[in-house]
Amino acid sequence: MKTSKRFCLILLAMAVLAAALPLGAVAADGSPAAVSADREGWIPVSTPEEFLAMESGNAYYLTQDIDFGGRTVPYLVEVFTGMLDGCGYALKNFTLTGEDASAERMGVFAKICEGSYTSVVNLVIGTPEAPVQMINTYSAGSTCYDGFLAGQLMTDGNVGVFDNITVYGEYTNRSDKKYFAGGLFGYAKKFVITDCTVYGSLTDEKESSAEKNLGGLVGLVNSQMNRQNVMTGCVNHADVSVVGSGDVRAGGLVGFSGSPLKVENCTNTGDISGTKYAGGLVGNRYNSDLYVRDSGSTGAVSGTNSGRILGGTQSEGTGRYLYIVGCGEDDTPVTEVSTLEELRGIAGFDNSLAFDAQGETPTCIVFFAERDGEVAGLAGAAPEGEGLWEMGVDVQPAFRRGGLGAALVSHLTAAILERDVVPFYCASVTNIGSQGVAFRAGLAPAWVSTYRTVLDGSFA
Repeated sequence: MKTSKRFCLILLAMAVLAAALPLGAVAADGSPAAVSADREGWIPVSTPEEFLAMESGNAYYLTQDIDFGGRTVPYLVEVFTGMLDGCGYALKNFTLTGEDASAERMGVFAKICEGSYTSVVNLVIGTPEAPVQMINTYSAGSTCYDGFLAGQLMTDGNVGVFDNITVYGEYTNRSDKKYFAGGLFGYAKKFVITDCTVYGSLTDEKESSAEKNLGGLVGLVNSQMNRQNVMTGCVNHADVSVVGSGDVRAGGLVGFSGSPLKVENCTNTGDISGTKYAGGLVGNRYNSDLYVRDSGSTGAVSGTNSGRILGGTQSEGTGRYLYIVGCGEDDTPVTEVSTLEELRGIAGFDNSLAFDAQGETPTCIVFFAERDGEVAGLAGAAPEGEGLWEMGVDVQPAFRRGGLGAALVSHLTAAILERDVVPFYCASVTNIGSQGVAFRAGLAPAWVSTYRTVLDGSFA
């Protein structure tokens, strides 16, 4: 007798970050609120001197707006690893620039999240009336990193978590060196960014042949496949403009994405222009997975390689996914089958659509994707009880590892939910690929089921 297990994944609403982080220090109307009483061990910050003296390994919270009195510096704090809750207050009245042109990193923090978990939440940088100015005149070396929150987000073993940060800033590049710049980070390795908003402008004024990466939120997502990154509920209102004859990349959210990146429920309203790559959300994708769900861009986009969602893919890589759904005309193309008669007799899709000897099937809804005149993939569902339908998906081998399976399952899930039915998806615990399709389609683990096969071949 053999016993097997399988995961069942069902669409769930989860608030993982809300449970994990000490949020809630901002009132419902967005105004600063009183700090809760459970701040034991947290250090209050109420003056510029106290902010500048912050040290890694500690947890801090602001008690009021911090006015830096017109200070001009490349950064306020050089390195920070720890926790900061802005409580809805603003850091204001300062300028970020390197007066001697030697500022390799610029931002509120030069580097953040280096070697340990770090979170920054409920913080405002600048004000609508007086946005922070950041001016890059770097000439001392080969590369510089500029972000209003931090020049570099440096971590491999931990994830940086950033929630409810608002930036009012104006960035200007006057350097002919290679640079990474963004509304939050210039260069980032591993992050979860939620509900962050950028206002202002990010402008490149220097014609040169240098590599340039400029994004509304992040200039570059570092090129390593083991660094997963998530951006949810973020908005960029800043115009992003880059000139030059080299590898120029401009994006409404991210200029250059070289690691797995998931973008969900995000929006860009700024105009995006780049002489080589320009994307309403992501300027350039390089040898990496990119998943975009329920997001869009309304600003004008212009560049040699340009697009409303993605400017272009510089290197497809092997086994990398591009998956866009819920974004309008840029979606990975998937169509619902109008009648199952169209597919009667089709073979090779046993997980999504199977007919018995009499030509009957319990499947009641099917989505398909066509490539080069043939059916590349199917996703179907059949009832497994009242108000509960099980989903399955098949993608032909030649069309796998491109995000098609996840796109099919995502569309199928949405269509089933519109019928007031609960969809679920099952995968063997050993089938990591199938589990990955479910996760990329937005499903989450719900339960594990066990079954056994007795010697006569039946199930028990």
